[in-house]
Amino acid sequence: MNLYAIPPLFTSILFLIVGIYIYLYNRKSVINITFALEWFSVFIWQFGYFVVYSTTNKQVALLWTKILFIGVIFLPTIFYHFVIKLLKMEKKGIIIGLNYIISLIFVISLFFTKHFVSGIDTFYWGFQTKAGFLHTSFLVFFSSLYISCYYLLFKTYHKIRIKFPLEVIRFKYILCFIDVKKNFT
Repeated sequence: MNLYAIPPLFTSILFLIVGIYIYLYNRKSVINITFALEWFSVFIWQFGYFVVYSTTNKQVALLWTKILFIGVIFLPTIFYHFVIKLLKMEKKGIIIGLNYIISLIFVISLFFTKHFVSGIDTFYWGFQTKAGFLHTSFLVFFSSLYISCYYLLFKTYHKIRIKFPLEVIRFKYILCFIDVKKNFT
């Protein structure tokens, strides 16, 4: 086994365990389901890299590169879905559906064209993806969804931080945010 394959294997197992825990904690909650799916998407991404770095067969590496990108492609869409459900912004439901359609189009292009992944290169650590021209469009999609999610979360955080102090704790966990001013004054 390639030593470079060990970190993705380790992290993929951790993401899978946490995702299962989140799902089992409340199977009926859309918030839990979408958050668990987010962790499962990262599991697919990391486990895919474990296989890509472990194999010596270029065709297997290319197939698993495409599989791991399924997880990456759905990351921003699922996170957006999670944030909208968390913030109870039901009017944005159509945008959630549109994001899933866009993600599906990227997945279709991934498997049926060379516009998303044009191939793979060999390096000392293993195989690595060669990005096609659609990869740049995906990065714009990925970034814009995450930026909009964090904008909505920060906006809501600042609205509720005085009225609902218990909710603030939950938002801090989601945002990985610590009120620096409070800790250093």
